[in-house]
Amino acid sequence: MKKSLTLLSVVGALMLSGCGSSASEDEKQVSNEMSMVNELTVPKAHKVERANWNGVAPIVENFFITDDDNLLSFKIKDSHITSGNYRTEAIYIDADNNPSTGYNRTRIGSIGADYMVEGNNLYRYGGDGWSWSFVSRVNRSINGDEMEVEFSKAGLNLSQNISATASLLDNNWGAINRTDVATFTPSNAANNAVASSVALEEDNRNGGLHYDAYLNITVKSTSIDSQDFGRVVTYIDAD
Repeated sequence: MKKSLTLLSVVGALMLSGCGSSASEDEKQVSNEMSMVNELTVPKAHKVERANWNGVAPIVENFFITDDDNLLSFKIKDSHITSGNYRTEAIYIDADNNPSTGYNRTRIGSIGADYMVEGNNLYRYGGDGWSWSFVSRVNRSINGDEMEVEFSKAGLNLSQNISATASLLDNNWGAINRTDVATFTPSNAANNAVASSVALEEDNRNGGLHYDAYLNITVKSTSIDSQDFGRVVTYIDAD
């Protein structure tokens, strides 16, 4: 007899704000404004799907972007990745390809960043100085001198064209290397896109080893806005 399985999905948001700097002070206050957005105490997500980079050329030197109907994926190539001589990476994404909206500073290039990936997290710009809200975990992997970052496009406001730039950051949050701005045209996501992620994290609580596993499923559909919509039913074949 099969047992029923009930999933409870909890979504949390963390707003972080800091000291902003004017354009004239931009290069002088990098360390003040580029303080790390603290890592959230939630499991790291590892997506089942990964981007297929076969035949994908860099859009600008050492910076690759690709996608499918579900995932948006970035790849950075840099010798510092192999040596580990950096603190974290930052990817700034201009979702509407409009530098006059979003976070705009000279040091990140001629874009207005609506989203930022820093470490294992994706953030949305809050519109006032250094202010970002947590959106989701990202899938992040390293292979030699290449770092791949990808996350679901479900729920993101991406226009016909987007632009992005990436940096590796040192211990003072300064850019070791920054790519030129890359412009990319995302594929059209289906109206009924499904995104899934699985997470497993080791937790040594009270001297004992525990493992917490999470399965999160997001369904995106135009039917959800319909007055006839009642509920979503998810069937899981556990074996």
